[in-house]
Amino acid sequence: MMMEEAKANGFDNAAYEAALKPLIQRRLALNQGAFTGTVTLPVIFHVLFRNTDSTNQAAGTAYLSATQINAQIAQLNKDYANLSSSSWPSVAANVRIQFCAALVDTAGRVLAQPGIHRVNTQTKGWANPNTQASPSAFQTLLNGTIKPNTIWDPYSFFNVWTCGMDASGLLGFSTFPSFSTLPGLDNGETSLTAGTVVSWQSVGSVTTPGTDPDYGFGRTLTHESGHFFGLRHIDGDDACGDDFCADTPPQDALTSGCPPAGTLNNCTPSGPKMFQNYMDYSDDACLNTFTNNQAARMQTVMDNSPRRFTLMTSKACVARPSNAIQFDKGAILSASETGNAGTCPNSKSYAFKLHVSNAATGAATVTFTGATGTATNNADFTFSPASVSFTNGDATSKTVTITIIDDQVVEPNENIVLGYTISGSGVVAGPEKQTLTITILDNDLANIAVNNTTPIKTI
Repeated sequence: MMMEEAKANGFDNAAYEAALKPLIQRRLALNQGAFTGTVTLPVIFHVLFRNTDSTNQAAGTAYLSATQINAQIAQLNKDYANLSSSSWPSVAANVRIQFCAALVDTAGRVLAQPGIHRVNTQTKGWANPNTQASPSAFQTLLNGTIKPNTIWDPYSFFNVWTCGMDASGLLGFSTFPSFSTLPGLDNGETSLTAGTVVSWQSVGSVTTPGTDPDYGFGRTLTHESGHFFGLRHIDGDDACGDDFCADTPPQDALTSGCPPAGTLNNCTPSGPKMFQNYMDYSDDACLNTFTNNQAARMQTVMDNSPRRFTLMTSKACVARPSNAIQFDKGAILSASETGNAGTCPNSKSYAFKLHVSNAATGAATVTFTGATGTATNNADFTFSPASVSFTNGDATSKTVTITIIDDQVVEPNENIVLGYTISGSGVVAGPEKQTLTITILDNDLANIAVNNTTPIKTI
């Protein structure tokens, strides 16, 4: 099998690296950023299976046991903590990223199997991933159909998909981080595709290996998650190319198998290959190293890239009372002020859910509040209803609708912060997603002068 990653259409490599470099230098010089210690990120494995795919599992079963998934998470944690006996101890680093099996889903409801979401792609009516006969066909199916219909909130979960991919020849692929605040640097990752995909045979650990004889020790996910956090292949995807990490020696090509220690890199000047680096293609048995520069790069990406820095504060691995409530989304939302045609005033509405972890334990009223943001209630937005009620045993999700009004006033972008208060003891606030924050993107233009004489207004 080969290992290959999705390539970004139109991605500006030079611009990306030019933007990332000073951020890395600042982190190294000042040790600044939100990433100040070890962080733990919730991971959810979307285990894709078929009713009768005998090449992957017995008919009707959802392959990959919880034991195997937990072994994979344990291996990730060892690899990222520099606990896998690096062959390059002088430059090997603890990345200070750890992973935990999510305890709850996107609604805050307790999972029967932590960290696992099983999906029967056959009953969904989707094509069989295992029969896609090329990397491009496989990636098109995953990115176009399966990921958008199965992904969990990527601002709260590190999404990992596993399935058969024998016909494609792939072991895995990952989306690459972007900087949404820097123009020209969006590589195509979206909130519907963010995450990594790995072959089910590769899921496991050194002590509980998967079924792939060469890549069964869980290092495929270590490699692919490295891409998710901004690392490039050790050869820079070119003969003796640049992976933008000074402490990884160049090499002329990616490695297969496990060559002898000291094997030369075939570059000028010549030196030993770091084929033990997780960002090479070596067999799992000989992979054991992330370097200091690779760690700094991943930490910098964690501090600056969308769908990365919010993972550090996610509480999806935190237990909560059975009557805890939360919104279905958090603070990373934006909407244009432009409304739907024909509405008066010109407006557009968005519906959100308020979920209870299991069920209310008594009567309670939740009253929504919207006065803490910079947007003005009844001028820039409205929300409805004003409150919702729960009764004993009530497990129903409640809906609140926020309507954004185009006020046709030139002003800075504003934000709506919708929270709530609770009356009664039937529900309690959960550990996260207690407010909805929406940034209103102003679309109004100021009066401008034509030939410095005639003022006009453009809408």
